[in-house]
Amino acid sequence: GTDDLADVRFNPLSPAVPSAVGLLPNPNSTVPEDHGIIWAGRLHIPDGWSPGGSLCTAQLVDLSRTYRETNGIRWVHRHNGQKGHDGSFPYQTNEFSIESDYAGVDSPQIDLSGTTEATIGTETFQTYLMFKPSMTGSRWVPLKQFSWGWSASATLSPPWSLSNAGRYKTGWLTVVEHPQWELAVLGDDFIQGN
Repeated sequence: GTDDLADVRFNPLSPAVPSAVGLLPNPNSTVPEDHGIIWAGRLHIPDGWSPGGSLCTAQLVDLSRTYRETNGIRWVHRHNGQKGHDGSFPYQTNEFSIESDYAGVDSPQIDLSGTTEATIGTETFQTYLMFKPSMTGSRWVPLKQFSWGWSASATLSPPWSLSNAGRYKTGWLTVVEHPQWELAVLGDDFIQGN
């Protein structure tokens, strides 16, 4: 699933009714843990390093999510255009020993209710691999970062049609600047718009 395009997921109980649009797991995957994007690896520990430590990820998101219901009411995400941390820190609350593999996953999507007739989503992410030595008073520092994102529009014609679907990702880059955020962004935090 790491290179799949943004897509529409259909409800398995009613195949004609979509349930979400976004960067979704591959529907043909036989892997139960498949996701829209997966990152994993192992940190190379220099010879002689003995203090140990932990790894985690921090994930910043800048999103724009909008949908319209069949009654004409438009909903917008509360944090459209604001960069924030994607949920809690560490991302997905996972910490890993530097001696073990690390991994993270995400499947950002907009759920489609029975009254939705159109939706547009664009999200860009910056995912950081963070390290903290096991010594008392240590703090998290960034080691590497990669960027990725997705966008798509879905419209009930009927049937549902998907347009402007795309995704991108960069390779890991070495970073020295700490990720900064002032708010936590949650996926389904919509307010009525104009």
